[in-house]
Amino acid sequence: MRIIKDIKGFSVLEIICITIILIILALMVIVGICQLKDYLNNGNDSLMVNTASSVASVNMLDNNCVVNDCNGISVCKHANSDGYKTGYYDAITHHIIDTLPSGYNEFSIMKIDDKYYHGSDGTMVIKVIANKDNISLKWVKGELN
Repeated sequence: MRIIKDIKGFSVLEIICITIILIILALMVIVGICQLKDYLNNGNDSLMVNTASSVASVNMLDNNCVVNDCNGISVCKHANSDGYKTGYYDAITHHIIDTLPSGYNEFSIMKIDDKYYHGSDGTMVIKVIANKDNISLKWVKGELN
């Protein structure tokens, strides 16, 4: 046991243990930073979903269409034969528009209610479908640049 009882400095066993502990701590910090980044990105996409839902609700109350520029007085051109009106949330202007914008998701896994959507960062947009009091949202592929 001469290695452990050496009083002249650190023993080989102590240096090995300290090195292993420092490597484990460094790995824990790296994993923690990656998980925090993923958590924050997922939160940003969730906030966009909440904003799109709020904008759609206000638009449906104001002019009976999810699209901001629709006047709602004449026949809505955004409605299909079943009466569902469709638009896309634009993250830059925070409006719902009728043309497909380029993608703006910040995370590769997005969630709306209990459904998960998968897509590369910056490729997905929120599609809004509404009929009277029923508003549904889903992530779809955005326009390719």
